[in-house]
Amino acid sequence: MGEELPVCCPIPEKRALFSRRQWLTMIPVGFMFIECRYGSQDDIIEQIRAVPEVVYAYKLDKSYDIVVKSDSDEKFTSAISKVRAARDILNTDTMIGFKRP
Repeated sequence: MGEELPVCCPIPEKRALFSRRQWLTMIPVGFMFIECRYGSQDDIIEQIRAVPEVVYAYKLDKSYDIVVKSDSDEKFTSAISKVRAARDILNTDTMIGFKRP
């Protein structure tokens, strides 16, 4: 039976790059990009770093002010709600990526 069929990948141009087994073992990684009020970055980062589901939070320069990373779907969903509760956040965008184990 040889070759495994690729599983439906959310990224069309990447569908043929991974087998079903590889996609099933991929680890989800969540990123949150945050826009905040001017001068509030340090306070928000301090609040975010206190969230146990957050792997890291760093300042950015340009369109977004802060990037936050969390591993796994369950942790990321929980982290999103806790991070959005921080004061002075104007906007958030979230993205899910995948990494190999």
